[in-house]
Amino acid sequence: MKDSNGQDENHFFKELDGIYESINKLHPRDRTAGKCDKCPDVCCKNIETIPITQMELDYIKSRSNNNTYDESLFVRFINKNTEKNACPNFNPNLPGCSIYQIRPLACRLFGLSSESLASITSTECYYYGKESRYCIELEHYRQEFNSLLARYYQRASGHIDKLTPADYLKLAALEKDCGHTEKALELYGKAETAFKKNKRMTFIIKAEKCKLANDRKNAVKYYRKALKLMPSDIKTRYSLAYLEFASGDYDSSLKDCYIVEKHLKSPELYNIMGLCLYAKGDFEQAISSYDTALKKEQTGAVLNNKALALKKLGRYDESLKILTELTKTNPEDIQAVMSLGICFAETGKHGDALQCYEKALKINPEFMELLQCIHQTHLNGPSVKES
Repeated sequence: MKDSNGQDENHFFKELDGIYESINKLHPRDRTAGKCDKCPDVCCKNIETIPITQMELDYIKSRSNNNTYDESLFVRFINKNTEKNACPNFNPNLPGCSIYQIRPLACRLFGLSSESLASITSTECYYYGKESRYCIELEHYRQEFNSLLARYYQRASGHIDKLTPADYLKLAALEKDCGHTEKALELYGKAETAFKKNKRMTFIIKAEKCKLANDRKNAVKYYRKALKLMPSDIKTRYSLAYLEFASGDYDSSLKDCYIVEKHLKSPELYNIMGLCLYAKGDFEQAISSYDTALKKEQTGAVLNNKALALKKLGRYDESLKILTELTKTNPEDIQAVMSLGICFAETGKHGDALQCYEKALKINPEFMELLQCIHQTHLNGPSVKES
């Protein structure tokens, strides 16, 4: 069967081969750079939930050339999604996994670059492990995988009944990103049914549904319930930390951020920490967190946040320098233009401030906050400090 672009199943599998080969080149089997290699004890023998998609099952079936692979047994194992048990493809009496060369993406990424070999769990995989270039590179390949998966879903749209529990979650996330709330909720409902024997996953799915309904209070409640069942689930704790920040619970957000920081040192995490500290009035520490984020990745949003914290400390020259450079680099960055206007207004440069507000209104004429700023600037009147 071919998709709308005339691509058959084998075309997708060749692309998947390419992704897998790139990961193998980046991180060879000898593990000299990653130092984990506890897959059999941690993952293969002790799995709670294995996020395998129908595309991967189809790929394994097409590439398998031995008699040891039992697809029906593997499918039953994946769909069980309940108490931890061993993967049916792992045989301790053999050299290793019977489908090792064609194993799923999750099996290729778990356990890479882990900080602590003694405490590693199957949720502390490459992305939540020790900071290294592998974390960044492998995340890139996971994004490539998700892009390929989205196209595979389009091709297989007439076979929706073949989806695995992981497929429902992936599809729900894709629909959510596209703004299709009702469809996303429907798919999360199917995922919840598929994971009904797994309390932790059920709580996580309920949290996602609450987020779609803008019910932050219950989303936080369900994330916390999930974490009681598996405190080491760093991905869920990261989601909780962001939601706590968005809900105004800055102390709880910071507490969870500091736990996540032991495993994941991402610029996004340090930005959240900075925003929490800023909201609590600790502008010096907020700037420190923003600087840590900026060392990892220079983004306009974090630079803007740092400039606002500098302004709060009365360091207007530094703030103006950052914001002026930001608006030159990206004239369409409405937040930077707005912040620059406020900074000008607070230093008495009302004419410059009004110019910034007018630019921002051209970018977004419906930005009502700007009209308030313009009104207040007109009330304050011109100043001799114009630049």
